[in-house]
Amino acid sequence: MGSIQICNTSPEAIVLPRRTYNVLGWKIPACPPDKPFTSIVIEDQMDVKKVYVTYAENEAEKIPVPVPYQQVVADYFGNEKLAQKGCFTCAPDHIPTEAEVTNARNMRLKWLQGLVEAGDKEFMRTHKVDEIPDFCKLAVTELGLKREWAIVAPPPMTSCPACGETINVGVAICKSCHAILDFEKAKAFGLVQESNEPETVAKRGPGRPKKEKPEEQDIDGPVGGI
Repeated sequence: MGSIQICNTSPEAIVLPRRTYNVLGWKIPACPPDKPFTSIVIEDQMDVKKVYVTYAENEAEKIPVPVPYQQVVADYFGNEKLAQKGCFTCAPDHIPTEAEVTNARNMRLKWLQGLVEAGDKEFMRTHKVDEIPDFCKLAVTELGLKREWAIVAPPPMTSCPACGETINVGVAICKSCHAILDFEKAKAFGLVQESNEPETVAKRGPGRPKKEKPEEQDIDGPVGGI
């Protein structure tokens, strides 16, 4: 089975979208400042060609189709602009040279400068900050430049229904009072256990009289009885 190494020199993680031959997707980690690159190894993949003899999905004939790593690389580098973003390929056992890393970083630098220029042109045309894509604004930040339009919109905010603290929309637990705002999301992130789920307590329906306790009876009968 053939394979290839994809190296990433950029400070952002590169997410490779799902394909029919890659249903889970891949992610190349971001390159930290103290390292020249990060990488993942891509092997030959297998796709499936479906031949429908009827309209039923379970009756379709499935024919395995091999996808060599060369085709995988051509797909992602062509459609996701990996080279412009600072990625390059090499053999799995190859240690990239300083020249290869420098060339990839220069490619990304040129790409970022192009994004800033595109942002400048768009702002001159519309004079609207909201019309500038966020990736152009992030390019300004990475290059250490200053632009009037390079303002990334803040995330939407709301108020905690328990304490009134201002929080981000969609959070699972309030950072101030620790109220659980989305139990399923909090459970998925391991923030709560099943035992923390609030129990359902049966309540007396509206208009239903309260059940009285039975009065104690004197088993000896009334005093002075027959």
